[in-house]
Amino acid sequence: MANTKKSTSKHVDSDANIERDELALLLQKELNKAQKDGTKVSYFLDEDDNPVDVREWVSTGSTLLDLAISNRPHGGFPVGRMVELSGLESTGKSLMCAQIISETQKRGGLAVFFDSESSVDKKFWTALGVNIRNVNYQKFTTLEELFSMIELVIGVFRKKDDGRLLTIFIDSVAQASVETEMESEHGVSGYNTGKAIVLSKAMRKITNLVSNQRVLIVYTNQLRYNMNSGPFGDKWCVDPLTTKVKIRYKI
Repeated sequence: MANTKKSTSKHVDSDANIERDELALLLQKELNKAQKDGTKVSYFLDEDDNPVDVREWVSTGSTLLDLAISNRPHGGFPVGRMVELSGLESTGKSLMCAQIISETQKRGGLAVFFDSESSVDKKFWTALGVNIRNVNYQKFTTLEELFSMIELVIGVFRKKDDGRLLTIFIDSVAQASVETEMESEHGVSGYNTGKAIVLSKAMRKITNLVSNQRVLIVYTNQLRYNMNSGPFGDKWCVDPLTTKVKIRYKI
């Protein structure tokens, strides 16, 4: 009977005492070397810098809510991810916004607030501990304008790369329009499809921008009455923000 030899070529990582296959190491090296901008795209999941693990959380101001969202004490919203807050009016979305921005500033981070509703109460924010002098406030009308500015903010932040936390808050997606709708006459319908396309494309791009970065993006959205829910279905639905949003919490 012919003897079959199994490949036993291994490399031992002395720090973690973990065996790695030399072919796996070679693949990682070649995949990373193939990136023209020097970006690291290949990881081992036990490495500290892999993009899968959430290593930092921003508190919502409520220990119970932090625990419910993250399933851990001292949790909250995950840094390096996108979060959607959806709810009816006067249900605490603006309160949570102020709490998240205040927590970001306490950690020495920067907060950027994108507003489509012009409903910021400066006295309310100040009472909750927000330093309004250091909040970048941006007004926007269309989703195209919003996502272009978000990409610019993240680009400037990553270029500086001083290790600070960046929180971007958008209030709200539901109130934003799209360019084709703004240019059309009143009474013309059919632009919800265009809005969904813009959102879907933007979510795919921005997910990769914030991954493995100290960047938290929080969107607020509004609940709508679902006319097709039936007697036992969910009577409320949200404007589609696509499944690229990692956490959705109704409040």
